[in-house]
Amino acid sequence: MSKVKQNNRIEIKGINKCLSLNSKKINNIYFVLNLFIIMNFIIGKSSNTNKIISNKRKLDTNYQYVKLKVNTTGKTGSIRIFGYYIYNTSEMYCNGEKIKYDVIYKNNYDSEIRINITSLGNGNEIEIYWNYKLFSTYEMFHHCTVIISIDLSNFDTSSVTNMVSMFSGCDSLISLDLSNFNTSSVRYMEYMFYGCSSLISLDLSNFNTSSVTNMEGMFRECSSLISLNLSNFDTSSITNMIYMFYRCYFLKTLDLSNFNTSSITSMGNMFNGCNSLISLDLSNFNTSSVTYMFYMFNGCSSLISLNLSDFNTSSVKSMLYMFHECNSLISLDLSNFDTSSVTNMVSMFSGCDSLISLDLSNFNTSSVTNMVSMFYGCRSLISLDLSNFDTSSVTYMAFMLSGCGSLILIDFQIVI
Repeated sequence: MSKVKQNNRIEIKGINKCLSLNSKKINNIYFVLNLFIIMNFIIGKSSNTNKIISNKRKLDTNYQYVKLKVNTTGKTGSIRIFGYYIYNTSEMYCNGEKIKYDVIYKNNYDSEIRINITSLGNGNEIEIYWNYKLFSTYEMFHHCTVIISIDLSNFDTSSVTNMVSMFSGCDSLISLDLSNFNTSSVRYMEYMFYGCSSLISLDLSNFNTSSVTNMEGMFRECSSLISLNLSNFDTSSITNMIYMFYRCYFLKTLDLSNFNTSSITSMGNMFNGCNSLISLDLSNFNTSSVTYMFYMFNGCSSLISLNLSDFNTSSVKSMLYMFHECNSLISLDLSNFDTSSVTNMVSMFSGCDSLISLDLSNFNTSSVTNMVSMFYGCRSLISLDLSNFDTSSVTYMAFMLSGCGSLILIDFQIVI
């Protein structure tokens, strides 16, 4: 059987060999074949139709959208997006073509959706649209390790109160423009950028943090950040800064000049591992409410000087590893330190191997129970006056002065 197209009609040669047809039946066949051709044309154009939907969404003011550029080299799994009501108002596109996503869970207001990335190639652009005003971005892009960049220029955050872990674990994210973010309603920013280890810079100059109460781990392990200016941050309502800059290994400059820390209760591990910081101005810090300073400057190995003359430590209970391995510090003035509430001084100065002198004449150690390795490895200390130390409550002193090989004079009385 052969087909011949003539004058926009299709004739079928040899059809009479198979069927005995009258003119009415032949007309019916023409109709069926023409309908088949039209349907094939429509189906063939469907992908092009999908491609222009996203452009229409951009013009629809009811829709918000984000654009993600992804690199899937050597990676499998899914992009996981969390959001309030995002599951039933979302549409997603990859390079302009609509793609499917799975709803992993949903409840009255929250949901998680996943996009399978195994079939996506490098440099692909994913667009996500929704027409619901978000009140939370909790873990929205959490552990989206394939994302290189995010366009948030059409993202309304004016009603968002929770940004906890919003970008946490986005370890391939190179740049992030948050210049349009309205954070005036946000109360929680814990671990917001935790693990964004490829970010070199981050401009938060427009952030309004006046309502934020918790910044725990906010920049934790942003290990490629070189500088961070937070001079615009209003921290008057913050109660927790534990792990805030933990392991920001390459951070060289940090502006905290306007930090109001009067409500902070914990600064444990706050600068732990910031081993590229050369200087740190904390002269404005009010630490009267702080109870924990354990590991606060641990591993700040490039700090040459540290002025803590305005620190009020009357409420502090733990100074465990507080200055551990601050091995560029030559001197440290702690003459204002009130240590009457401190119970733990384990390895407080251990590894401070450049310290030449240390005045602890005002230290009240009556509540301290543990001084293990307190001065371990302070090999440049020549003299140490501990005559005022009350060790009546101390139960552990092992290795307290171990490795202090330069000590010539020590005044120390152990009370048993």
